[in-house]
Amino acid sequence: MKQAFWLILLAATAFADVIRLHDGTKLEGEIVAETETQFRIEVPTARGTIIQTRIVPKSDVAEVTRW
Repeated sequence: MKQAFWLILLAATAFADVIRLHDGTKLEGEIVAETETQFRIEVPTARGTIIQTRIVPKSDVAEVTRW
């Protein structure tokens, strides 16, 4: 049962958008909105049981990889 849980968790993070910041921080989740100046990304925390919404200014972003 534990193996199935980890496989599901791995699969969920394997298909994520990634925002890498200039300071080296990597945010993996789903980009749910984008404006001219910022991204809004939902990032799973606590083993995927809690979703945290982060607002990231585009000026802080070094790279964006979309799934």
